[in-house]
Amino acid sequence: MKRRQTRGTWRLTGEDEARTLEPHRLTVRAWTAGGQAVSELPRELAQTTIRWIDIASPDTTAVSLLHDEFSLGSLNMAQLLQPARMPKLDLLPGGGAIVIVFALGLEEGDEPCLHASPFGFLIRERYLLTTHRAPIDSIENRLRDALHDPEASGPRLAALAIDALVDEHLAVTLQSAEPAA
Repeated sequence: MKRRQTRGTWRLTGEDEARTLEPHRLTVRAWTAGGQAVSELPRELAQTTIRWIDIASPDTTAVSLLHDEFSLGSLNMAQLLQPARMPKLDLLPGGGAIVIVFALGLEEGDEPCLHASPFGFLIRERYLLTTHRAPIDSIENRLRDALHDPEASGPRLAALAIDALVDEHLAVTLQSAEPAA
């Protein structure tokens, strides 16, 4: 069943379209077990084969998606959509968790500058939802392989995604230490 598009609502975007959109425009992409991209979220996520839903550049239009499709309350939505100041882990009453972590980046110039970009994770048993404003290449590369495992769970995908960020932290930290040496 096709979802009717109205002003102020969300829609899934294809991978090629998501890569060409303006950096501050909401994009939503989803992949099933096996790494297949889908063009529409099913009505019942608890019974789906969708394993990963990615929301890039979340804005106010993401509120309806998170409320209607994922049954999140306003505090949980705010955690996923607002820039965070520190890492966070909140267990959800119905199972699952919200995790906020940071990706480190190094801006090189006259004076190198470290910057941290928040990444939000909604972890449920059957799927992982990510929110972010910065590029997500390392996470995409790590999860693409895992999506081919039909047994991949939301917690397993979250562990792989967070591990990809940690691996990048080491590289960025070593890079940033070079000018100081």
